[in-house]
Amino acid sequence: ADDLVIISESRAGLQAHLDVLAGWFHANFLQSNADKSGVMVFGPLSKSMPRFTFQADEIPFKREEKYGGVILNSTLHNIFANHYKKKANVAQSSAHGGLFGLEYHVGRGNIPIRTSVQLYTALVDCHLIHGADVCPDVDLAALKQLE
Repeated sequence: ADDLVIISESRAGLQAHLDVLAGWFHANFLQSNADKSGVMVFGPLSKSMPRFTFQADEIPFKREEKYGGVILNSTLHNIFANHYKKKANVAQSSAHGGLFGLEYHVGRGNIPIRTSVQLYTALVDCHLIHGADVCPDVDLAALKQLE
């Protein structure tokens, strides 16, 4: 895997981490792709945002980013709200297109219960639980979307 997250509680700390990482990249003949990099600030934003650089490239600020398949948003109260919304929509589409579509073709009640459960687990439930190990359930409204 080539993804990396650096977390810091201060601007100076983050830039220091980036500088150390840039030195390691240089020593190991590696180069980053600034277009695929980004800085996210969680919490109150200052009026003048600092600049962050990595290997002489400025790193842009991003409001939303996907990491490990989980969508994070730095400007919403619940940073996982868009992840929940997307996964709920995908699960609903999978249920309607996969399970209900199959039932339409083979006839209602003709799919054995065990097969139905396996299909639900493979096509729907995987979206509803995606990221559950890293997304704390802090917003009941967002959770309702997954029910």
